[in-house]
Amino acid sequence: MSDIALRALSPAINDPTTAVQALDRIVQFLAALSRRPLDAALHRDRGGAVRLVQPVPGWTELVDLGFTEVRGCAIGSPQVSRRMLAGLDDLLLLVPPERREPLLRHRELLRQAVDRSGPAPADRAFALRPDRQGIG
Repeated sequence: MSDIALRALSPAINDPTTAVQALDRIVQFLAALSRRPLDAALHRDRGGAVRLVQPVPGWTELVDLGFTEVRGCAIGSPQVSRRMLAGLDDLLLLVPPERREPLLRHRELLRQAVDRSGPAPADRAFALRPDRQGIG
């Protein structure tokens, strides 16, 4: 999903609405996993004995995968930055305390990036106002 958002935000395509829709799916995916155990999938035989331990990405890795690259491309698109902030805020309400750190980190990194790039204070404030649709 993050690849779809990245392609949508490329200068050749410039389609922030598609990027917002991809972010919707990323947030839904992370919400579904927000309280599930991660890091390993145990595969058992019919008798219940563990036969295979398969490593899977942990919470931090999944959050980073969903937001890192999109955040880098979202800076020039208030629609995307607003949707990303709203998604991070929604996830912060769902996750247990031990899973908040990567969400807070991405929120702060997005805020810093918008602060560095926004041409005017009003534009920066608009880009940093969370909005689930991204458009106000």
